[in-house]
Amino acid sequence: MKKYFYKYYKEFICLFIILTLSLLNIKKGYLLKKEYINFFNKQLIWIILSILIYLLLTKIKFKKILKFKYLLYFINIFLLIYVILFSKSINRTKAWINIFGFSFQPSELTKITYPLVSINLIKHKKYLLSSILFLIPFILILLEPDTGNAILLLSIFIFLIINNKNKNIFKILFMIIGLLFSISIVLFKYKTNLFINLFNGKLYYRFKRIANYKNNYQINNALIGIGNAKALPIKFNKIIIYIPEGLTDFIFAFNICNFGIIISSILLIIYGLFIYFIINRYNKTNNYFHKKLTGCFLVVFIIQLFYNILMNIGLMPIMGIPLPFFSYGGSNIISFTILYSLINKKISSNEDMGNNNYKNNYHKVQMDKYS
Repeated sequence: MKKYFYKYYKEFICLFIILTLSLLNIKKGYLLKKEYINFFNKQLIWIILSILIYLLLTKIKFKKILKFKYLLYFINIFLLIYVILFSKSINRTKAWINIFGFSFQPSELTKITYPLVSINLIKHKKYLLSSILFLIPFILILLEPDTGNAILLLSIFIFLIINNKNKNIFKILFMIIGLLFSISIVLFKYKTNLFINLFNGKLYYRFKRIANYKNNYQINNALIGIGNAKALPIKFNKIIIYIPEGLTDFIFAFNICNFGIIISSILLIIYGLFIYFIINRYNKTNNYFHKKLTGCFLVVFIIQLFYNILMNIGLMPIMGIPLPFFSYGGSNIISFTILYSLINKKISSNEDMGNNNYKNNYHKVQMDKYS
């Protein structure tokens, strides 16, 4: 563990500051709702569990993880089917599994399982199989419906295709996605009954809420809170206005109300530094699998960060996209912790399945020690 800390200590410091400020916000959740009073203890348990998972993964060789990548993928698919069929609906969405009072969102795991099974398939130009493995969880997530995680999974898929520099394949996929999206918009606006019959009423409601986001109660209250916030947290234990989902989707607005504009600006700087450190690693990585996996982490992290902040200030529609390592919820923290631990591991030449010439690289492989 020491070698990981010394190598990535700057990133760990950034994450420590982000998690600490997150906990301080969640501790004040009772100001929004009395039901939030136990959220601090739950979030602390999720963070401790994430740290234990990280420590465990540092002891497992990446080669062993890759052996079970398809098993992990299909377990993820099973969980997605399970929540659609058997889980309780929360805010018209069936996306969570409840375990001993703790809720977990299987769609978050697709950020991990899909890249693991797809990176080398795309390298070897097995686009059809990679597309099928993408479409299965993508459709299941839309059926929940969980638009936010569906968009994030689509972003990973597009990133992997673009990074492969196959312009023709990407153009075809882009045209198909654009055509399907255009048809969906036309049906949503002019053929409501047909849209509901083809998809479902829940998805129609989700589209309708996205389309009318500017008149949303949550965004209006968040903007009022931000507009009346002070530069520094002069008055503690008070909130300017009630912010719905103030510990999850709108925790950035809640943070501004709690700790002021200056500390919130420092938080953004910390996020920027963390991204800068990961980008440096991405640029220096030569291993094919490692580079793509790091890129997937960056894509998801950056999209979630910017979308959540833009959503909080009323520039984007409301979707269930939490602020990374900051919003309340174990699914968000655990999924990012697992993916972060994987990009921190050194992947040797024979673990990069894109290298088939094992014999010619035998001596090189021997020099690569598994982390």
